[in-house]
Amino acid sequence: MLLISLSAHAKTDEENVLADWEEIQRSYPQTIKFEKIADKKYAFKNEGFNYDGTLTVQNVIVEKSKGYSDGTADIVVELDIPKQKMYEDFDQSFMRWEQTNYLVFDKGSDSWVRFRDVSPKRNCSHHEKSVNPPIWRQLFIAIFPIILIVLVFWLFMRSMNRGGKNINVLLLDSNLEIAKELKRIADLMEKRG
Repeated sequence: MLLISLSAHAKTDEENVLADWEEIQRSYPQTIKFEKIADKKYAFKNEGFNYDGTLTVQNVIVEKSKGYSDGTADIVVELDIPKQKMYEDFDQSFMRWEQTNYLVFDKGSDSWVRFRDVSPKRNCSHHEKSVNPPIWRQLFIAIFPIILIVLVFWLFMRSMNRGGKNINVLLLDSNLEIAKELKRIADLMEKRG
């Protein structure tokens, strides 16, 4: 029973993928003609790589994903001309068109689209948490350097005071010693003179 429901679900996915893929093929800028002539077989004309013939869908591979999107789909197609020949004659145009055969599921539009057409904001709700951390984390990151500087200053001042005397007291004591020495020198000069 489970196998039947999984098969039915896969069939629905495949049908949705094919329907969206057909729309992408029709709207591709260099497509002149795209008409269904049989199940998974189309009359296809593309001016970008000078093709006029049939296009057959050999396989539709749908994979569920928990990454960037909910799933990916690869549409394996065959043309009347071997792909190698198409790459040799029309490498850029053919390669660009071939990208339309690799789709991802876009949650925002609830459809299968080319990867370049996915809306990252709508599609990546689970990534938004890592992109926008909570406000308390942002505040901590902003305040942390200030806290660190204050802590280092406090530790420095504390270590200076550990000797029992404040640095100001030490300076005052040294100034008094200098003043006493200057007075002694002045007294000696007065006696001599």
